[in-house]
Amino acid sequence: GNSNLLATLKLKSNLALKMGGEPLRLRGGRSLTECQIGAPSSWAGLNIGPKARRLRRLRSKAIPGKKVVCRWVIDCSRPVADRTLDIADLQNYLSQHIKVQAKTNNLGKTKASAAPRVLLYSEPNHRIIVQAYLPISKQYVKFLIKKYLEARGARDFIWCVATGKCTYQLRYYNFDDVQATAAAPPFEEGDEDEEED
Repeated sequence: GNSNLLATLKLKSNLALKMGGEPLRLRGGRSLTECQIGAPSSWAGLNIGPKARRLRRLRSKAIPGKKVVCRWVIDCSRPVADRTLDIADLQNYLSQHIKVQAKTNNLGKTKASAAPRVLLYSEPNHRIIVQAYLPISKQYVKFLIKKYLEARGARDFIWCVATGKCTYQLRYYNFDDVQATAAAPPFEEGDEDEEED
């Protein structure tokens, strides 16, 4: 196991030293004498590839630009007209739960930029606009809407549908199909046998 691996690596390191070279170094720049295999170290848990490391660095240090990077529209006109959904409550929920740079309530301006990170506002025709100056995925916005509907107990009859490239619409489930299925006679095992004869 680990003890055999450590012994082999130490042997190779000692041979390299005897031949005038440098000792073998492990990931993170540590020599074999400094490191104990199996013990936690400063780079434990960071065993990610270069692409993931680069993306993590870019997302954590991203500065909002002057232009809008993405703009998502959430159309809530149907549930709001029926008074089953409060648009101000949804807007408040989104502003509290959108994570920017792995932090909630991080939508405002930064020291490096005068532009806000994410701007949320509602229009008179019952639409919420999520305007981001940093990249935010459309799927993440849908995830938050679904979480909101689940928290308010409306997920059973309202769902979120993508109606365009950058728009979502909150609709009711089609209960006519559900009622037609429920009214259909139940399937019984004896019916199948009669058809085969």
